[in-house]
Amino acid sequence: MADTMSKWESIREGANDVERLIGQKQYNLAMIKARQTLEIMVSVLASRYGMETQDLSSTIDELYRAGVLSRTSAEHYHKIRMIGNKAAHEADDNPTGANVAYHLLSQELYTFAHDYGNQRPVRRSSQ
Repeated sequence: MADTMSKWESIREGANDVERLIGQKQYNLAMIKARQTLEIMVSVLASRYGMETQDLSSTIDELYRAGVLSRTSAEHYHKIRMIGNKAAHEADDNPTGANVAYHLLSQELYTFAHDYGNQRPVRRSSQ
């Protein structure tokens, strides 16, 4: 349970860091931090549902196929992943990408927090 709480704290802190970095106009770092925060969320979900974590893209797809993520959430997760990849590998540093990543992360964090509070794993229906 303590490990679960530390992961939740890491996720919340990551989202706060993304917002702070955007405010400081450090867009590249904000996009990378959004992806790192997403990785923790995906890891928690995969662990919760007894899935082996592979690369981030495959794990997101597996969570979607298993009904853990809605189609919309899976699309958002992939968008955050791609924005973060572009920032890390192509040194992308634009405010639009950072703001999109933050917006999607915030939206999915709300859903994640709602589902995270459930006592037992439940499958989400498509939105």
